[in-house]
Amino acid sequence: MAERIDFTDLIAFCKKMEGETLNTLYQKKPFVLSKVESEKLTYIPLSKKQIKRTQDRDFIESILDRYELTGSLRPGDYIDLTVNASYILPLINLYLRSKENK
Repeated sequence: MAERIDFTDLIAFCKKMEGETLNTLYQKKPFVLSKVESEKLTYIPLSKKQIKRTQDRDFIESILDRYELTGSLRPGDYIDLTVNASYILPLINLYLRSKENK
């Protein structure tokens, strides 16, 4: 089992990254964390279409629950939950790394 990540702590961390361009962990595709709200995150993939992806609290909590069980940052391990896990996983990774550096 992996560390339990608190939703509120993750959102607070993401607030510091709002507007930043990030990359997915495995395919290295760029996206912008465009908006951080108390109950949801919005991403814009930097592809030709640039269609916004919004993840609400329930979705994010389900990813955090799975992470706690598996410790996996591989999007394929979340495919039964969503095809958009690749946007939250880099944030989880950065959050965990920031805690290590304290």
